[in-house]
Amino acid sequence: MADLGEFDFIWVRFVLEYFRDGAVDIIKNLTRNLKPDGWLCLLDLDYNCLNHWELPLDMETTLIKLMKHIEVHHNFDLYAGRKLYAYLYDLNFREINMHLMAHHLIYGELNEIDSFNWMKKIKVVSPKVLSIFEDYPGGSEAYYTNFTNFFRNPRRFTYTPLIMCKGKKPSS
Repeated sequence: MADLGEFDFIWVRFVLEYFRDGAVDIIKNLTRNLKPDGWLCLLDLDYNCLNHWELPLDMETTLIKLMKHIEVHHNFDLYAGRKLYAYLYDLNFREINMHLMAHHLIYGELNEIDSFNWMKKIKVVSPKVLSIFEDYPGGSEAYYTNFTNFFRNPRRFTYTPLIMCKGKKPSS
């Protein structure tokens, strides 16, 4: 890889969740391109796609299986956000700051953007992992219909935490 030079500030948003097995190496490589006393800011989701109340147990069980499959077979990290602090701590970063906020916070009437985004996630992934839905009554099509009905119900409450961790690279 060509030398990219050194930077005072590096921002990494929604990257590490796609590299469960390679996140530490990514951060080490970024740190090499960070000037001494430079800032590294990491932002990622935590417990991605799994926080829905009151999702029926059979649907929740299937969703957990689906997300676990993506984690294991596609190197996806459902828990990327909670690891950010440890990554910087282990590399001796200083002045580490943490912030937690909602990325998704969905309650009441569903807007069209959230409806589209969440239904598209289920629609695109389902045919690629049909075996996950073998135990679900009616298979993947029934799951999609049931999730759509659940998600459009204004009683539903869904959230995904977004965690930001910022730290200063050691000067030596």
